Amino acid sequence: MPVVKFYANLPRITGAKEKVVPGTSLQAILEALTCDFPDLQAFLLDGDRIRAIITLNGHTLDLQTALETPVSEQDQIAIFPPISGG
Repeated sequence: MPVVKFYANLPRITGAKEKVVPGTSLQAILEALTCDFPDLQAFLLDGDRIRAIITLNGHTLDLQTALETPVSEQDQIAIFPPISGG
């Protein structure tokens, strides 16, 4: 199953630095995560738009099409909270 790694302040919400999550698409993975950790949704999604920075095997995903991205058993997904600044 794919491994999801959490960075910055996200491990405080999930209680772990990483979690094995079943799913064959990024959308399925994110739905499973927000089901397990409802507080994570505010960091991940704004309606149907991804807010977080998400990488798949070290490659940043295009946020416009990321939810449709297929995920395999060996993949590693990294999630970083949204960054703002000025």
